[in-house]
Amino acid sequence: MTAPARPVVELSTGRVRGVRIGAVEVFRALPYAAAPIGARRFCPPEPPESWAGVRDASTPGPMAMQNESSFQQLLGTTRPEMSEDCLTLDVWTSGPSDERRPVMVWIHGGTFLTGTSSSSWYDGHALSQRGVVLVCPNYRLGAFGFLDLTSLPGADELAPTSNLGLRDQVAALRWVRAEIAAFGGDPDNVTVFGESAGAMSIGTLLATPDANGLFGRAILQSGAASNVIDRGRAERVTGQFTATLESAGRSVNTALDVITAPADAILAAQRTIARQAGWLDLAFQPVVDGSFVPMDPLAGIAAGTVATSDVLIGVNAEEMRLFSLIDPTLDTSAEALDALVIATLGQRGRPLLDTYRAVMASASDLELWAAVIGDGGFTLPAHRLALAHLGAGGGRTVHQYWFEWATPSFGGILGACHVVDVPFVFGTLDRAGPALFLGPADAEMHALSDAIQKSWVAFAATGTPDTPGGVSPWPPYGPADLSTAVLGSDIGTGTHPRAHLLEVWPD
Repeated sequence: MTAPARPVVELSTGRVRGVRIGAVEVFRALPYAAAPIGARRFCPPEPPESWAGVRDASTPGPMAMQNESSFQQLLGTTRPEMSEDCLTLDVWTSGPSDERRPVMVWIHGGTFLTGTSSSSWYDGHALSQRGVVLVCPNYRLGAFGFLDLTSLPGADELAPTSNLGLRDQVAALRWVRAEIAAFGGDPDNVTVFGESAGAMSIGTLLATPDANGLFGRAILQSGAASNVIDRGRAERVTGQFTATLESAGRSVNTALDVITAPADAILAAQRTIARQAGWLDLAFQPVVDGSFVPMDPLAGIAAGTVATSDVLIGVNAEEMRLFSLIDPTLDTSAEALDALVIATLGQRGRPLLDTYRAVMASASDLELWAAVIGDGGFTLPAHRLALAHLGAGGGRTVHQYWFEWATPSFGGILGACHVVDVPFVFGTLDRAGPALFLGPADAEMHALSDAIQKSWVAFAATGTPDTPGGVSPWPPYGPADLSTAVLGSDIGTGTHPRAHLLEVWPD
């Protein structure tokens, strides 16, 4: 039998040859920007260079520079090659077509420090078979993507800037607008979706003028628009970073000294700074710099900065259970919870704690800690983004979900934790990494995954996730009616499960 011909697609920069797996064509490591090396290091992404002949696009490209992570090990993911030359993306499609298909662009998570588009968790076969063109870009991470060097002497002459990781994402979206029609995608029907730091990135892009017109819908999983730092915090992180480099024996007097530092020295300093900040206070994240991110994202969303009409957003019921397992040094005692909430909210936090203890009277210290910190870090930001988006008017809609399927793996201690929803969205329940995290997939899990995929694809196509075979009915979210889809062993809709607790959080 003759092997099927490998598909070839013509881009503005040259031709690429992918692979065909069943009914799906896959193109990997397509450059959407020039390699950020040499004079381009720590600078905004530039357009990709052209090539002669046909470029092989059958194997994944290198992931962005990052340290090894216990988080990635827990997820059962393997580490591909790593390089600063990482600004590539992968495309899954059922092939060119006169009938343009909706495009879904996945922004991967990983606390802005780790992750790669080529993870088995994000394999695009299942979604592309449901009628979308799927795009998964890499972007610069950690210090390479989110260290702001503009406060250092000599920065003006070298053109480093802030929010490089976000700028990479915008460059990938510009590539999609220019090139995706060659893969059968509709450049005028693009949905960005992401989880954790990916969703937090999207929440910021919703208020980033440079992203305007590049996507029309957004799906945010376990992340909203509240993970940014101001210019003052960014400068302090940069100061800590340069001091860490100096303590390791490097002289740092100007921005050039950081830009030309060896990659392993940058990663070592990054690891130190990230550990000092901890899971609850990310050192490397988007910066409200007054230009690329001109204002606090929630204010920008409320002002309708980006013309995105439809938002789908949600969280997992026990987000923080994952972090308590990853970092056994986290203090989840009642005393530590009191101290953390009071330090963050002042005495306004006292009635909040009293309410949670009354509502969750039988909860253990860990369960109470996970609920309060999880709601403060995930549930409340999602609610506030939803209200800000609706407040912008113009026919904008929001659909909210609450994912409560609990993994039995690791003795059941993770519950419905952070990231557990991702394999259900991608239909990768049986892949090695997700299977380690979720346990063997049964009929109930496949049914939930099928419903979620149908709803996510319907949202990308039409702006509503309410669809036959998916989650239906699924009414929109509103300030008076916090209608929410509950995704678990049973699928249904009702008032947001945390509605009574969202009301007690201070503004």
